[in-house]
Amino acid sequence: SWGGPECRSYISFQTHVYESAVWLIIWILPFFTTNFLTRIRNMIDKINKVLSVARIDPTARNFELLLSLFHFALYFTTAYYKWQISSLINLIQPCHLILFLEGVALYSNSALGVLITLFLLPVLSGTLLAIFFPDVSGLDQFLESELYWIQHYLILVVPIFLLSRRNFFALRFANAFNIYVGLSILGFFHFFIYEVIDLISNVNVEFMLCPTDAMATAFSAFPPWVTLPTYRTILTFVVILLGYSLSYLLIGIATLIKWVYYNIVSPDKSKVL
Repeated sequence: SWGGPECRSYISFQTHVYESAVWLIIWILPFFTTNFLTRIRNMIDKINKVLSVARIDPTARNFELLLSLFHFALYFTTAYYKWQISSLINLIQPCHLILFLEGVALYSNSALGVLITLFLLPVLSGTLLAIFFPDVSGLDQFLESELYWIQHYLILVVPIFLLSRRNFFALRFANAFNIYVGLSILGFFHFFIYEVIDLISNVNVEFMLCPTDAMATAFSAFPPWVTLPTYRTILTFVVILLGYSLSYLLIGIATLIKWVYYNIVSPDKSKVL
């Protein structure tokens, strides 16, 4: 399922073009027909306004930096593994990019860290699918398989901290709009960036050429019409549903932590960010 001629021929080129074109219109059109970009700019202005006068707890900041360093260490360890087998192209897989971006968010003191936190929430649906339907074939180097699981559980849990840190600042901006923006970015990357890369390289970077064995087994339990025009469309619907559900679950957990913190741990409601 990692590519090659057989995987490349799983879907006809014509179907690739038509299916991707429809999904790209669905993901991109709202950005040009609504006030999406204006809303994002206004949100960035509000974030910067608060951050410009915020004071950060030194101990909390040191923890953020250490956690950020751990993310980068895992990412570059993964890069070493891929370099050893001449497979650096797989570093652009979403879960690897999420690992790197979470490291950036933890390091950032600007609006960038908040935006990464918000837009990554629905993207983690792919991480959840990677845990439920793992493809660890070829992960044969020392501790490579073990680090696969550490990486995926880590990037799934850290967003709760990112939402909760600095007086639950990012949590204030977590809503359905930002979840949709995150899903739109994910959809654009899959049906344009990954689609083109997979077709040109014949490498199944993000499984846009053919499904993994676990996916194929799962889809075989359903009638053939479910996977029309290809398995990618039904999988996109699953990701959308899972993206919203997982996002609200993470937001709900952070909200519960906020309630416990303000009502039990620190009822004085300190405003240190």
